[in-house]
Amino acid sequence: AKAGVANRAVFYERDLHETDISKADVLTIYLLPEVNLMVRPRILALKPGTRLVSHDYGFGEWPPDVEFTMDAPGKPVGRDQKSKVLYYVVPSQVAGKWVWKGPGGEFALELEQAFQKITGTVTVGGKRAAIEKPQLTGYDISFEAVVGDGVRHQFSGRVYNNAIEGVYLSAGAS
Repeated sequence: AKAGVANRAVFYERDLHETDISKADVLTIYLLPEVNLMVRPRILALKPGTRLVSHDYGFGEWPPDVEFTMDAPGKPVGRDQKSKVLYYVVPSQVAGKWVWKGPGGEFALELEQAFQKITGTVTVGGKRAAIEKPQLTGYDISFEAVVGDGVRHQFSGRVYNNAIEGVYLSAGAS
């Protein structure tokens, strides 16, 4: 109420396995590591962009988007009076092949994905290159690639219903 979000925030104390979390935009949890792993598939099934803050424990091989440690004086668990805060954003599913036409010709993008970490290649005008500076945060995706004779291609967009809508820029030979 003090922060002015009382009408937008709801707190529940329930059995996690029986609670419908499908409408959540933000989740904050403090669960043991093995329980985090049990609920990870349900969390990853939430809509992309859903934010999650976990206290002290992560989700196995899913790396946090942001992680920091803070002082926690009087914390009854642990020896160092510290708390680890882990922040995650549920990513869109983008793995696979994407094809489109643009001012530079036909483009083919092949992506592999492990949670929000993406790798892949882009083919422009028959020339292929690895993507650089890949970012995937919720619905937002961006990457660059230097293809052919040093032409830098920059892509950024949002994932919508099995499509990506966005912006493409290219800079001449470097």
